[in-house]
Amino acid sequence: LSVTMSGNNDVYDSGSFNKTSLEAQARSTIASSIRVLTDAGSNDNGKDPTHKKFIFPAPCSGVDDAEDEATDHAEMAESTTTLLAARTLSKLGRSDLSWEFLRTLFAAQGEDGLMPRYVYFTDNDGLSGWKDYFLGPFPGPQLFIELSGENASQQKDQSSRIKMGSSSTIMAPPHHATSILETFYLSNQTKTDLYFLGECFAKLNRWHSFLHDHVSRNCTISSDVTGGNES
Repeated sequence: LSVTMSGNNDVYDSGSFNKTSLEAQARSTIASSIRVLTDAGSNDNGKDPTHKKFIFPAPCSGVDDAEDEATDHAEMAESTTTLLAARTLSKLGRSDLSWEFLRTLFAAQGEDGLMPRYVYFTDNDGLSGWKDYFLGPFPGPQLFIELSGENASQQKDQSSRIKMGSSSTIMAPPHHATSILETFYLSNQTKTDLYFLGECFAKLNRWHSFLHDHVSRNCTISSDVTGGNES
């Protein structure tokens, strides 16, 4: 599994942001957490547009600190961490990375619209190569069965060196629409930002359809209730 960290210094150095010690530390933390996975060959440098590419923040150092050698060929993205990082990078002037983060999350969306909380990546050995049930504080993919049909991930390209799995029985907290709108509002709102916002719309619609059809079906919500998850 090809993991690169190129370009991360741009996150720290971009713009004329007035960095306090806490803000500088936050930038450094985000920059060092970014993972770029590509199935390109060693001589391609990721320039072939047909190759798969996933960009996301590692949820915590515990994943990298796991002792099992299988983690050398595996990475994981967590939904809430990724949404918060996308919002933050957009505010720092790097909405290009924010939209790539969101694309990575939506790549694991189920055919029925479900958004999993955890997304797993590994190489040609497949998810069976993960030997531990947990990665630091997070559940590993062996705790989740591979589903077929409407609950399966849309990632079915078997020609890719990067294989994807997800927490098929644990959905993500439903904050996606709010976070994506904030990511757009905090960006420079260029045509590119508007394009990616539109790209997310149909996927959000499917996610909300899943929530209404499978989660809140037959539920009665009082008009006095405010706040909570988007629905």
